Amino acid sequence: MKVVVSVFPSKTLQLQTTRSWDFMGLVESDEVPRNLTTESNVILGALDTGVWPELPSFSDDGLGPPPKKWKGACKGGKNFTCNNKVIGASIFAFESARDVDGHGSHTTSTAAGRHVDHASFYGLAEGVARGAVPSARIAVYKVCEGQSGCEDSNILAAFDESIADGVDIITISIGLQSAISFSEDSIAIGAYHAAQKGILTVNAAGNSGNASVSISSVAPWLFSVAAGSSDRRIRDKVVLGNGKTLVGYSINPFKLKKGLFPLVFGVGSSQCSKDDIKLCAADCLDDNVKGKIVVCDASEDIAIREGFRAGALGILAKASIEYAQLFPLPAIKLESDEFEELLSYLNSTKYDTHSAPFINPKANILKSFSFNDTSAPYVIKFSSRGPNRITPDILKVNLKHNLAFPFSPSNSSKSFAPTILLQPDITAPGVEIIAAYSPLASPTGIDGDDRSANYTIISGTSMSCPHVAGASVYIKSLHPDWSPSAIKSALMTTARPMSPSKNPDAEFAYGSGHLDPVKAANPGLIYETLEDEYLTLFCKLGLSKEQISLITGNKSFSCPKISTRNKSSLPIDVNYPSLSAMVDIGKPFNVKFSRTVTNVGDANSTYTVEVESPKEFTVTVNPTSLSFTSLNEKKSFDVTVAGKGFSDEGSSSVVSASGSLVWSNGQHNVRSPIVVYIVYMGSISEEHVVTSEYHIDILQQVLEGSKTLQLQTTRSWDFLGLVESDVIPRNLTTESNVILGAFDTGVWPESPSFSDDGFGPPPKKWKGACKGGNDFKCNNKVIGASTTFDSARDDNGHGSHTASTAAGRHVDHANFYGLAEGIARGAVPSARIAVYKVCGGESCSDSDILTAFDEAIADGVDLITISIGSTNAISLYEDSIAIGAYHAAQKGILTVNSAGNSGNTSSSVASVAPWLFSVAAASSDRRIRDKVVLGNGKTLLGYSINPLKSEKGLFPLVFGVGSSQCSKESIRNCSSGCLDEEFVKGKIVVCDNSYDSVIDEALRAGALGVLSRVAIEFAQFYPLPAIRLEPNEFEELLSYLNSTKNPKANILKSFSFNDTSAPYVIYFSSRGPNIIASDILKPDITAPGVEIIAAFSPLASLSSLDDTGGNEMSANFSILSGTSMSCPHVAGASVYLKSLHPDWSPSAIKSALMTTACPMSPSKNQDAEFAYGSGHLDPVKAANPGLVYETLEDEYLTFFCKLGLSKDQIALITGNKSFSCPENSTRNQSSLPNDVNYPSLSAMVDVGTPFNVKFSRTVTNVGVANSTYTVKVESPKEVMVTVKPSTLSFTSLNEKKSFDVTVVGKGLSKGPSSIISASLVWSDGQHSVRSPIVIYSNSFAL
Repeated sequence: MKVVVSVFPSKTLQLQTTRSWDFMGLVESDEVPRNLTTESNVILGALDTGVWPELPSFSDDGLGPPPKKWKGACKGGKNFTCNNKVIGASIFAFESARDVDGHGSHTTSTAAGRHVDHASFYGLAEGVARGAVPSARIAVYKVCEGQSGCEDSNILAAFDESIADGVDIITISIGLQSAISFSEDSIAIGAYHAAQKGILTVNAAGNSGNASVSISSVAPWLFSVAAGSSDRRIRDKVVLGNGKTLVGYSINPFKLKKGLFPLVFGVGSSQCSKDDIKLCAADCLDDNVKGKIVVCDASEDIAIREGFRAGALGILAKASIEYAQLFPLPAIKLESDEFEELLSYLNSTKYDTHSAPFINPKANILKSFSFNDTSAPYVIKFSSRGPNRITPDILKVNLKHNLAFPFSPSNSSKSFAPTILLQPDITAPGVEIIAAYSPLASPTGIDGDDRSANYTIISGTSMSCPHVAGASVYIKSLHPDWSPSAIKSALMTTARPMSPSKNPDAEFAYGSGHLDPVKAANPGLIYETLEDEYLTLFCKLGLSKEQISLITGNKSFSCPKISTRNKSSLPIDVNYPSLSAMVDIGKPFNVKFSRTVTNVGDANSTYTVEVESPKEFTVTVNPTSLSFTSLNEKKSFDVTVAGKGFSDEGSSSVVSASGSLVWSNGQHNVRSPIVVYIVYMGSISEEHVVTSEYHIDILQQVLEGSKTLQLQTTRSWDFLGLVESDVIPRNLTTESNVILGAFDTGVWPESPSFSDDGFGPPPKKWKGACKGGNDFKCNNKVIGASTTFDSARDDNGHGSHTASTAAGRHVDHANFYGLAEGIARGAVPSARIAVYKVCGGESCSDSDILTAFDEAIADGVDLITISIGSTNAISLYEDSIAIGAYHAAQKGILTVNSAGNSGNTSSSVASVAPWLFSVAAASSDRRIRDKVVLGNGKTLLGYSINPLKSEKGLFPLVFGVGSSQCSKESIRNCSSGCLDEEFVKGKIVVCDNSYDSVIDEALRAGALGVLSRVAIEFAQFYPLPAIRLEPNEFEELLSYLNSTKNPKANILKSFSFNDTSAPYVIYFSSRGPNIIASDILKPDITAPGVEIIAAFSPLASLSSLDDTGGNEMSANFSILSGTSMSCPHVAGASVYLKSLHPDWSPSAIKSALMTTACPMSPSKNQDAEFAYGSGHLDPVKAANPGLVYETLEDEYLTFFCKLGLSKDQIALITGNKSFSCPENSTRNQSSLPNDVNYPSLSAMVDVGTPFNVKFSRTVTNVGVANSTYTVKVESPKEVMVTVKPSTLSFTSLNEKKSFDVTVVGKGLSKGPSSIISASLVWSDGQHSVRSPIVIYSNSFAL
């Protein structure tokens, strides 16, 4: 068995090595504090299985010679050459430092690997791979290889050499299964000697969880690291013959052929029992499984090995882990519920070889997929837990440390005496991490798996450890003189607090919290530990002189005769950043901790204490404030924790209560957890026997690498689930046959987003031409153009942005002045685009729009996107977009239209026609903010997209200084003409105003930057550094201005963050209800429309503001917000559906996207469906909606009559001059919605009047021929919803079924709360076809 199990990174998952570093905020950005000079002077000592030096992660391109302090040599043995990155190597009992296991290459590159573009596994998961400090040097100490383990003698020798060589930080992802005495722990001993020389050792906590007292890295001078999840996780799916899909754990790059394959269970050798065959026990499967997918009623990896040996096509087994692994064949491990679903399917079919094919159980295992885990971070099950235990009198055991499989001691003490230091210390990403690997190592370690790779995916505390090691290297580069305990303290006290609700073991699972390297760069205060404190600890532990000598190397030290083993005072003597104490069961306790902090923040500063304590104890701190007058000044304080005692109850081996202590000066928050606990001695296992799956000590997690903003055009499509992956349904033949008509300001045809490289000629159905005017050429991507202007070339940027968002090509390295470098693409990059320039500057005339519709229809486009509209809804017969779109719909062309940017006001939606697809704008999970640093050290957060890099230092800050011709208020508001160049030039101006005009005025006057109030909730680009501040932040700014005579500040570059509350509708997005057709719910759907990066015109101004400052910046890609940006997302999704279903009507495509939309939360969107319509776009789910609501033209004609339109008005819309409404048709509001077969159900009723509304709908089956759908209704208590019939049975595709929905209520009150939301879902177990139901009163808009 190989030591390491690896996983495939793949394009399917869009993983990037940098995901874990970006997840923790350590992005590659000028906004992150860096010292590039000292970074290449820091040396990381890697004690592991060696490295593969030729990998690009260890390239020395651009690096100078090793630091002068380096005293080591390249003693890597056979076939190993060092360079200016890997500056040294040593081996101990091995032939070469070359890595043949992969573990060492993975851990070392995670910590300090170079920036590697296009790192991939067989072309999959192409992206950037890097460590925390890519320019740091590496010294390799090979202490392990294969199954020989990691000998104590090799580990101690490696520590001795690395100390002598001059390394700065040591990383060692190696350990035992459980803790042993310090005097017998080679890692603890070696790390102690390293600490004596100023070297911090970072160590994996162990993979023996989920058991209390399982942590093996317990010495207080070690930095022990637990493993947490990050926000990018991996799963896989198996599709069963009955159409159901099960989700399980696997990293699977294999692509099986299309179709389904035989599924077998309990078929095997006659030499084995039935139970062993079902378990897939060793040698129990025979040739009957070849080419088939085997079900194994077992969770052990031996089942996978057996299936692979027997020639199975794939494996479905039980899961005993909570992370994805790599296997040598398509294999998925299923949770209990999913596995029972699989068995139920097997039991419902026959699987003997004589059965008819249609009743044989079948399945197909898909490629893996990734998803955004918004619950991250949480500690993974395999990560070892505290409290720690130290056993001075443990029997000597065979001390072989292990990488993937911790050792089981042959003997153990009958009892143990715990120390009371909280461990682990900290948590970092350790799940599904991608990094460098050894091409000689098997990806899985299973015999017969002969693949090799330079990068792979692994999980374990072995993967979390180098993240903290890399962060320590980063801190060392900024603070070269900091001690090991100072670096450790900085990272612990700034760690992000984690949730005990997600981690039942609380601090014993995650320690001080989750690693936050950037925050640790400036911690404010640190806890430094002196060697004398460790000596006192040894004495209190009862260690003998000889045992202390083994640890410290000091043979002359003896404990004072008065020292005793007094557990109540154990923690008091170590100045540790966390506070923990074990107390007696059932007895009152009063524990005192003495601590000392050192000021490393602001010379003159005062910190006050904030305490959070549970009901189980009280916390008193004395003194409650600490005042400093100089750097490196020390202050001491006492913490007393008192409680009535823990009762002897419960089933847990450990019972604890947690609090926290925070020292804060307004800028820094120095946090220490406080934990008091009891241990039930008899309940703790003396040996923690854990399955090998928890000991894989190999990890992968790819992070989205990027620049300051970390934006990627694909972020919105990935957020919607439409990733570039083989797991997503695609029809590549028809994709390039779909033509999108883009009505806008034209495009910039030379943009790489519109390149035709690799394209064939336009589709034969194309009837248009290239009539783009001056200096405009079409190609096989932009196949046509038409305009009434001089040229279809985009000089505004809006048209290039929207067209590329919908259907732009895949463009690598798209960026905005070097920022946000990444991939830009539309939903269907191979679709064709026809350009219709209908706007010049800010105007878009009705005549140009109607002309464009006529041309597009004649040219043969399939869909139209138009991010244009009026500020308010107008009559349908006066609305050029509605009229043109109606004619397009008559010819089978769907028109997607932006809902408008007139929110946040009721009845503001402008796109109201039922045949238009109206799109609202929402946030995605990637948002942008900016920071301003004030002269007092405080940092304020605001809205801005700022790629402009100011010089280092602080700049004068002015407020209320201006022209004598203006009032003081006008000057403070930065009103036009009121700033005086003499006073503001080269300074940052504060404007007590939220209007854009303040930017213009500041720019005119030569200001260096602007700080103003916010009027928007999204980031914009300005022609100079400028930030919009929320009220609280702006008041903080004013307070600072009033506190000093010489205010200063600096505006930083922007940064991005993961908004876990996304999606929610942005405030500018226009709202319903529909004032033209009150019972047609608008908008229809929501899509990303905030801070979207896409193609732009280099001729266009980057800001809508008057560029009076002479700023001549231009760009090929830019970042914009608006329903203009959400509209092309839905247009692109519609192109995607059209490529899969070329024969679908406009209403079918619209229905599919609406009924599969992700429901949104009314708690985040107070206007509910009037803000978001049917919900948030989910293109992939829409590809197979099950049922669709199709609308016929006769329904629209009846709709016009019910609206009371005249014959002439209807003719203006439809072009049908012969149609007249029946004489008995009337404008009857209560029946308006009944006649349009719309995917949503909405009705306006009279205030205070009981209502009984009936909706009639018809659905068409586009899912499974033989299927039965049952209805599920969710409704509030105010209404009763009845659906008849409650089931719909289909026997063929395209079969139609009708149903009625009745909504009854007592009446609605006046005001904005007079809206009731419900929903109706038709489900056959595979498809869920959802329609919102909205009843509102005619006073809603009042």
